[in-house]
Amino acid sequence: MRQPGLRCRKPSAQPKLLVLWGKHDLSFDLGEPERYRKDVPKAEVYLLDAGHFALDTKADEIAALVREFTTKEVCKTYENPTKKGD
Repeated sequence: MRQPGLRCRKPSAQPKLLVLWGKHDLSFDLGEPERYRKDVPKAEVYLLDAGHFALDTKADEIAALVREFTTKEVCKTYENPTKKGD
């Protein structure tokens, strides 16, 4: 479920967001992942061939997606470091 207030008021203040969703999860509405993308347009949204306990069946795939996402963000930080006080 989305967090209340996730939608940012300023387009420039978009959080980095990775959404990993089991498409066979009967506990949640399958339309929910795309609603995250509506709130955070640059969100990376993946529907996995999994249920509610996706980590039990898709751990390697999830680990690869998280690794790729975090590596990408760390690289961006090192490529464009900001000065303190900015």
